[in-house]
Amino acid sequence: RLVFFIDEIGGGGGKQAFFPSFPYECAAKWGLNYLLRQGRAHGVCCVFATQNPGDIDYKALSNCNTWISGKLATDRDRQKVLEGMEIWGSDLDRAKRNLANAETGDFVIKDARGKVHYVKERWLLTYHRVLTMHEVSKLTEQEMRKEKVVDSPEQGDGTVAEGAQKNGGPKRSSIEELIAEGEGEKVEFKSTARWNLDKGDQDDALELAILKTVAGFMNAAGGTLLIGINDSGQTVGFDNDYKLLKKADRNRDGYGRWLITLFKTCIGKPETTNLTVKFETVNGKDICRVVVRRSRKPIFVTVPRSKRTADFYVRMGATTTVFIGNDLQQYIKDHWG
Repeated sequence: RLVFFIDEIGGGGGKQAFFPSFPYECAAKWGLNYLLRQGRAHGVCCVFATQNPGDIDYKALSNCNTWISGKLATDRDRQKVLEGMEIWGSDLDRAKRNLANAETGDFVIKDARGKVHYVKERWLLTYHRVLTMHEVSKLTEQEMRKEKVVDSPEQGDGTVAEGAQKNGGPKRSSIEELIAEGEGEKVEFKSTARWNLDKGDQDDALELAILKTVAGFMNAAGGTLLIGINDSGQTVGFDNDYKLLKKADRNRDGYGRWLITLFKTCIGKPETTNLTVKFETVNGKDICRVVVRRSRKPIFVTVPRSKRTADFYVRMGATTTVFIGNDLQQYIKDHWG
């Protein structure tokens, strides 16, 4: 979920390093050690880089799963790095030779499974340049124009923004048309978001169901969630959800603010920009329409005060499925590259 990156962890060497070797200590070392030990449990990946290998505490860095090293000029540097990489046996002599004689683009890699690999990188060119204020302004304007038009049917929910309609674009699907079509790959119905109609009480599981659906749409091709419509396509409204809000918020605006807060808290503030919350009246009842656009990055759901880990959901047909392990990694690779 998050990559924490420090370039030149060796800093100026000695006590000026971010992760100095004994006997030096610094304020940063304890925090970085904590991230290495506990970060993975919260989806935090730490990436540390340095050109001063002799100035780092490699024993403390043993919690790193993956190591990548290029040429090391001195025996002292090679000994310290190999100690941290924990390369033993028959791999040790070859690793020493490779680190001592590596050419540009040659690297020794120890992966998370403990296997040692030797690779030759073909391309080592990174092109950077400073943008002028005019160029920054021009790029910003282009991005803003893109955001004004909802993604095409292949990427969005089959609808277009109002501006596109005025310019002769395809007509937005009406809520009656969506209800008539029924639930599917890009349409989901929910009777309520908080009130369990069967139990006659508030149910946190319904909030999670809303979050799953929205995240599933974002991780697939986008879609539309209608709150106030039951599985049979009947209009039921969500008057009981209103009753769970503060008295001053028992209206469309208050309900919309509550929904947006829920998405920001459990999916993320930047990610919430992928959706729009609107309200319409059908058969005299309020219906909430959440239009969700496809995300440009993987979206995870985290529920505060819950023992659940961050979960990854995908819309598949008329259902939303959780992906874990190899399936999750393969989907992210295939979907976003």
